[in-house]
Amino acid sequence: MLLLNQSMLGYIAKMNIDIQKSILDPKLERVLSEDFLGKDGGVFFKETYPDDYLYRTFSADEIKKIYADLSGMEQSFNKIHIGDYVNDDKLFEQAIIFFQKFIEKWNRQRDSEVLAVLAFQDDDVGLFATFNFHQIRDGEIVYDLSNIEEIIQPVMFYLS
Repeated sequence: MLLLNQSMLGYIAKMNIDIQKSILDPKLERVLSEDFLGKDGGVFFKETYPDDYLYRTFSADEIKKIYADLSGMEQSFNKIHIGDYVNDDKLFEQAIIFFQKFIEKWNRQRDSEVLAVLAFQDDDVGLFATFNFHQIRDGEIVYDLSNIEEIIQPVMFYLS
């Protein structure tokens, strides 16, 4: 299920991009080409998982204290700033393609439900696109999807 707030719908309407004819930048493709990393009960991008934590195990208490829950840890570690990989002139297009390709990869490789999030900021501070994801778990809520119109930024969610 794909959910978009009105701000994202307006943002998409302003863009003149043919996503179907576009290809993902090789730097972003590299992120998706690696296998997911399973660690401490979570699923992570290898690209964004902190090297300092690779050989460390987090206890449930540590995860709860630092991230509230495992979904919060996943959401935090799986955050990608698309602008770190591509130029601003391709930011929106590349972010949308990355979002779509992530969904395809997840649905091919994983059985669990996921919430993927793509958010944009385009204001006097700058142009930003941020992607993140976490698995859906009972009792763990990172985003309240019933109130997406309260989010000022253009945002889209994919819930499998």
